[in-house]
Amino acid sequence: MIENNTENDYLQELYNRLNELKEQDKVVSYLIQKPQQQGFLIKVGGLYGQVDFKHFPIRYKNAEIWKVIAPLLVGHKLYGKIKTLKNHPIQILVNGKFQLFENLVLEIDKPYTAIVVHKSEFQLTVELGYYFNWQYGSVLGYINKLSFKEASRFDVLQVGDEMVAYFLKQTFGNAPILGEMPNAVTLAITDVEKYIGTTQKVKVKCIENGKQQYSFGHKLHGLIPIQEIYYGNKNNRDVVRAFIKSLETGAVIDCEIVGIMHTKKMYLLKIIDTKLTQLL
Repeated sequence: MIENNTENDYLQELYNRLNELKEQDKVVSYLIQKPQQQGFLIKVGGLYGQVDFKHFPIRYKNAEIWKVIAPLLVGHKLYGKIKTLKNHPIQILVNGKFQLFENLVLEIDKPYTAIVVHKSEFQLTVELGYYFNWQYGSVLGYINKLSFKEASRFDVLQVGDEMVAYFLKQTFGNAPILGEMPNAVTLAITDVEKYIGTTQKVKVKCIENGKQQYSFGHKLHGLIPIQEIYYGNKNNRDVVRAFIKSLETGAVIDCEIVGIMHTKKMYLLKIIDTKLTQLL
């Protein structure tokens, strides 16, 4: 009984200290313990409390990003003010929006380690903040698929993966634009990127050993990868192979330009010609 009273007295003392800080509108430090559904369990002034995502100094529009980032904040110390403080039982809510972050200046062509937090068909959203120990808060950047040396490197990256990327420029409301390659290399390929997503008339030329060449425009060449992502199941891909094999020199087919293989300086082509689509 004495031990319980002593413990209760100690907890009451901690509570009273926090109450005094709240009444004085003081900034307090808190340590993140673990993620919760709508925020974090924290330790503040020796007591457990919570800080909601909506009152956290780092904000993400996409809730899926929190699933990646929240575990990385465990053990990190931040600052805020006591928003709600109740006794019997003790309940503490902290408003973390009073946290001050330093301004980050990224260096052109310098490599930075980032975490992939979102992936669309042609773009990655990455977070740099963790690798600066959150000194600058959240630093979300964007990496276009075209900045990769090989499209396959982009394809294998998943949300939660780490990668090294070079800072290229600021845009999109001052958000950093990064790439797998340095700026000098990326700028050299920007002129050919304009064809991505367009439909082109592609000419076929049969060469030795049954191989074929595909070209469009002014001496621009491409490859036709027969992959599930473009044509679906195995039966469809077999139809595509047969269709390509039937093409003779001089044949012209409609293709969508879906990417660039920079190492070979060739475009990636997806056949959208009606002669094929009618067979699928």
